[in-house]
Amino acid sequence: MNTGYFSIHPNICGTFDSKRDIYDREKNPVSFSFRTLTKLKRLARLINVEIEGLADTDGLIDTFYDAYTQTTNNIISGNDLFSISGEKIKVVDDGVNTECGIFFIKTDEPVGRVKVIRNLVENTATKIAGLTPMLVAPGKYRIEIVTQFNGSNTGFLKTPKTLTSDFELTIK
Repeated sequence: MNTGYFSIHPNICGTFDSKRDIYDREKNPVSFSFRTLTKLKRLARLINVEIEGLADTDGLIDTFYDAYTQTTNNIISGNDLFSISGEKIKVVDDGVNTECGIFFIKTDEPVGRVKVIRNLVENTATKIAGLTPMLVAPGKYRIEIVTQFNGSNTGFLKTPKTLTSDFELTIK
């Protein structure tokens, strides 16, 4: 197959014993060779790469969505659905560390952490959804996620990492 930019060449490996021998995936695997052609080589010379910085390997809380008020990164309504989006935010632990979870931290009273204790509806590397705990005191809050998620579904971090939102949420 020739696209003008690259070509693909299939190859059937192995040997056949006779003209009537049937194809066997294990004995005769198929492989492909890709070759760049002149057009793609010329195009590649025009590519310019700019390095903007190092990627955040620890994780990131990007947005908090409150289902009751239908606002993003703004208001918390107690005892209602929420979703958090980000990178590497899945809440997991090794069964030994009990400090893992999602917390709402009052910014003027950092010791007043309120943990999300109800079951999470969704808990993935990029999205968490659940029920907001009843936060009685009005004020500003930040989200804190404590997890042993290592970025894959195999194994755990030895010690939990803490992700904190850059934005504040308000309860009136």
